[in-house]
Amino acid sequence: MREALFIKRNAKKWQEYQHFETDDPDEKADRFITLVDDLAYARTFYPHGRVTRWINSLAVSTYQSVYQNRKQSLSRIFRFWKTELPLLFRKYHRVLLFTFIFFAIFCSIAVYSAANDNGFVRGVLGDSYVNMTEENIASGDPFGVYKDNSSFGMFVTIAFNNIKVDFLMLIFGVFFGIGTVWLLFENSMMLGCFQYMFFAKGLGWQSVLVIWIHGTLEISAMIIASTAGFILANSILFPGALGRFESFRAGAKDAVKIVICLVPITITAAFLEGFITHLMSQSFDKENGNYGLPPWASVLILAGSLSFIIWYFIIYPIRLEKRMKATSKQENKLFFLNLGGYKQNEFEEYHYKMLVACKNKSVAIQRARATAFYKHTGFSGAPSHIDDKYGVDVDDIFEIEDILPQHIKEKYSIVLSPIDTAIEDEVNLGYFILEKL
Repeated sequence: MREALFIKRNAKKWQEYQHFETDDPDEKADRFITLVDDLAYARTFYPHGRVTRWINSLAVSTYQSVYQNRKQSLSRIFRFWKTELPLLFRKYHRVLLFTFIFFAIFCSIAVYSAANDNGFVRGVLGDSYVNMTEENIASGDPFGVYKDNSSFGMFVTIAFNNIKVDFLMLIFGVFFGIGTVWLLFENSMMLGCFQYMFFAKGLGWQSVLVIWIHGTLEISAMIIASTAGFILANSILFPGALGRFESFRAGAKDAVKIVICLVPITITAAFLEGFITHLMSQSFDKENGNYGLPPWASVLILAGSLSFIIWYFIIYPIRLEKRMKATSKQENKLFFLNLGGYKQNEFEEYHYKMLVACKNKSVAIQRARATAFYKHTGFSGAPSHIDDKYGVDVDDIFEIEDILPQHIKEKYSIVLSPIDTAIEDEVNLGYFILEKL
């Protein structure tokens, strides 16, 4: 069929697709299939014609409209927690270290000041709180502060308050980080004084078994939330090559992601404080004979919480980054090529598939052109060709890493290693019984 006749028969349909979009998903699918069929025909008989480029553009726009409006699957959520978030933390590990050093310094100042000034603890925690704690210690119930008639009410109150503090740590980063530093200083001083008070009374390790059941996650979340605040401040103060507003927008996006991911951690810490710490505090109530959790249960919870924080926020991001860098630094990459050719007097396009390990796409094409298929499958007016990329066409040159599903790339990576001797792959053709495979 001549190109002019092909256009005449289909132009009205293509113009309708171009100017009259549809929201019906079935209609979109039908249009896409029709366009791909037309595109395959046009590329076979009019490979350099304008009609081929027109149909290709229509197919691309239809494909993109379907893809952009598709619903996100649960795998996207898993991918965020498994890959995106750890790599984001790796990006800001130095800021996290900087924040932890500040936290450690503030706590040390609190402990040193409390040890050398009898009134310092009262000045930080308040007389009423210190008096209540001393009365509880004197009555044989040193951790009575964690006993509440309603564990659920305590859980909700603590969760709401701690989430609010985490977001304040972030928001105050807008003020060049000064507000974030102040909140971190205030909470670190309170923690240092609170912990010193129990160690000074000979109840230090008991307090660790009780308080740090929830404190491991709660304090870690506070430090990470402060990190988010400093990320925001850094994006304003040091925009680098970006404009200040662009830098702020990028920093804000990263910081918000970090704080949002802390919400489930903060809620878990509040649950532990409302229900588990409550039980553990009864283990050291000598007067009322209450029975709480055994110390080994506290050790397990504390060790599990600490291991999770160190693994997910420090070790795993480093390992993930190293694995991705090792894959990207390979000298050779694996390419799939689909060669097409014709034989005189045969109304059919023949194909030859190749897997090539080389540095880039250009080298892969050069190797394909050196094959016997490329040299001898074709004739004047219909030369052999390498089916190149036309947006949505099925014949292509792909780097294998690009066409692997995301969930596969997260678990595995292709590593090409040179060897001295190679065993030829055996090709078995025919029909196979499925249950015997």
